[in-house]
Amino acid sequence: MNNTTQNVLLNIQDVKRSIGFKSTTSVYALMREQNFPKPLTIGKTNRWLEFEVQAWIQSRIAKSRGAA
Repeated sequence: MNNTTQNVLLNIQDVKRSIGFKSTTSVYALMREQNFPKPLTIGKTNRWLEFEVQAWIQSRIAKSRGAA
């Protein structure tokens, strides 16, 4: 993974699209349960690091396949 990929920031719409959720509330519920990466706060907005979201997706795949 290169530095460019690591530094891509996603907004909530991008995050929901990436993980297949329709509800913003569901994403924030996972964060409260410490089961999803927390965002960076930039001004008044939240942005997620793409590589952290992708790592979360990979961990869910591994868990569902019995690898984790």
